[in-house]
Amino acid sequence: MNDNVGVERVTWSNNRGGSGTATILANGRVWSAKGIALKDGQNVITVTAYDAANNWKSVSLTVTKTKPEDKASFVSETVKDGTSFSGGSRFTKTWTIKNQGNTTWNTNYKLRHVSGALSTNRADVRVSTVPPGGTFTFRVPMQAPTAKNSQQSYREDWQLVGPNGLIPIGSSNSVWALIQVPGKSSKNPATEKISTNNAVYNGDSLSAISDPIDTSTGAHVIERTLLNVNGVVALTFRLNYSSLLLEEGPVGKGWGHHYQTYLEETSNNAITVYWTKNRYNHFTSTGNRQYTSTEIPARFDVLIKNADGTFTLTRQDQSVLQFNRSGLLMAQQNRKGQVVKYGYDGQNRLTIVMDIVSTKALRFAYHANGLLATVTDPLNRQVKLAYDSQKHLTSLTDTAGQTTAYTYNAKGQVLTAKDAKGVVIFKNTYDDKGRVMTQDDAVAGNQLTRFQYDETSQQGKFITTVTNRNGATRVFTHSDRYQLLSIKDELGKTIITSTYDAKGNLASATDANGRTTRFTYNNNGLLLSSTDAAGNVTRMAYDSQNNLLSITNALGKQIRFAYDARSNLISITDPLGKVTT
Repeated sequence: MNDNVGVERVTWSNNRGGSGTATILANGRVWSAKGIALKDGQNVITVTAYDAANNWKSVSLTVTKTKPEDKASFVSETVKDGTSFSGGSRFTKTWTIKNQGNTTWNTNYKLRHVSGALSTNRADVRVSTVPPGGTFTFRVPMQAPTAKNSQQSYREDWQLVGPNGLIPIGSSNSVWALIQVPGKSSKNPATEKISTNNAVYNGDSLSAISDPIDTSTGAHVIERTLLNVNGVVALTFRLNYSSLLLEEGPVGKGWGHHYQTYLEETSNNAITVYWTKNRYNHFTSTGNRQYTSTEIPARFDVLIKNADGTFTLTRQDQSVLQFNRSGLLMAQQNRKGQVVKYGYDGQNRLTIVMDIVSTKALRFAYHANGLLATVTDPLNRQVKLAYDSQKHLTSLTDTAGQTTAYTYNAKGQVLTAKDAKGVVIFKNTYDDKGRVMTQDDAVAGNQLTRFQYDETSQQGKFITTVTNRNGATRVFTHSDRYQLLSIKDELGKTIITSTYDAKGNLASATDANGRTTRFTYNNNGLLLSSTDAAGNVTRMAYDSQNNLLSITNALGKQIRFAYDARSNLISITDPLGKVTT
């Protein structure tokens, strides 16, 4: 059979499945086969021709079908995460995405709105023709929401969808816009940064001087511990004040206590945790109902929105805070599993904080205007608070009946304090940016302590020069994240120099003699090693609960620690093997 003359029948078969019979066309010399379904990969098609005597001959050809694959990668975007827009501002967010698959995108491919309310038109954004290896820029007009009283974060997510469903963009299922909208209050950007990042409030005593003044910001900061209750969990009532953070809370303007914690869900993808009305951190979604923060005090915390709408916050120290669906803090558990519960009245005002094992509690009562009036412990010891008509805390009476009186300027910045005997404790004046300019201890003959601030001569640095009551000066230099960089003493000698890693951990400290100690940390921010100026390394190890397991010095000498299931320390083994329990 050298041609198809006399061919009576033609069949075909596919080694991947399927067979059939061809039909002869009108000219009588050409056969046509239809319905051959190719499978992904190699297909061997065998065609067999038969004549009238049933003689036959077969030929085969291999056809490779490439499986369609939709893949995409992120190239670039406009409006970087965290960009600030005033309320109502319009902007256009763009994402450029590359076709990494083997199919050509067409109008069946689109970017689809998933969540958030920033875009002014949430209709699908369709693709024009994009071949493999090509890129397409999606443009979505957006508008910042109306400003609230405090700065808020807003996020909107979009997903790339094709004929076969969701197309991941690199390692993410979506692209997003994440913006900040400053609040309507009188806060400026520096004040917002203090609320979210200030280190003095978190224990940086080296930056505090005089009564004290926070040299990283120029704020007068006050902390008063007024009640201590010893239960299974110690309950402590402590008040804090900053003359630069003057939002009004349950203790008036600028004041707060550490049982005020609550949270607000500002969008589908952003949550703000308020430690007090003036101290808070922003958390943004990382997917799977999980939220994290980039701000220094909360950078190792993880916030989860539970399936029932409640929230769980796990902090770096392994304490766990439980919030209800309204954002009220209901319980706090320390790393040992010991729990304190919180109770509220019908106006969501805190009324009780109780150690659930001992049932010892602090009880809170309020004035008619909603401000905190008294805090009472189980022994009926009581702290009393009084205010003026502007909701400034004007008197604070401790459990011994000793009253401290405060006065303020029109902005709510504290001017003076007098003790129970009428002795002036301090007297402040402020500059036009709200920073303490002078402080008087009211002792006759003493000079003022003076403060000068420089935030322009060295980019990214805040320099405070303090002239003490003897006329000598000390210079403090901080980063724009309120991290102490250096101190020069009254003789002009640098006595401390510090550097920090990208997560805000202290990376090195150099003393007045030029000796530098360097530090490394694990992903939870726990100290892993300390290397002194001579190169001697001390190493630390931890368990999964962040308990310190061992300390090993440069000579290999080791101290080991053991804990029970609740992280209680149960034994210490010294380098000689002696065990203390």
